[in-house]
Amino acid sequence: MRRELAAATTAVALLCLAACGPAAEPVGSAAWRPSPHPGAGGPTALLEGRLEEGDGCLYLRTENGTVYVPVFPGEPVWASDDEIRAGDATYRLGDVVQLGGGQGQGGQGQAVDVHSPEGCDPLAPRWNVF
Repeated sequence: MRRELAAATTAVALLCLAACGPAAEPVGSAAWRPSPHPGAGGPTALLEGRLEEGDGCLYLRTENGTVYVPVFPGEPVWASDDEIRAGDATYRLGDVVQLGGGQGQGGQGQAVDVHSPEGCDPLAPRWNVF
């Protein structure tokens, strides 16, 4: 009976591991905050630009050349080699994307709960994604 129980337990554990797949790796170049912006709702502006990665930082470059550091709610993870999953959304590097939210400050004006990679330009404006 013990052998059967041990075999069944091992089979269930292996099935769970196979179903779960590998753990998603955090996007080390992405800025993020631990939870959505405090308060009800948030800014509702829409920013469009190309999602790029450079110098250890994820950027959003607008058509007029302004470069923002998108700050995602929760830590984004790699969905594939060039796709980032942030919350319910998936973004591909190099694609033009639209991010709802509002502008924030970089440098010393940046919110204290924002995790910003060292490679990010400290003076680049932040775009708080909602």
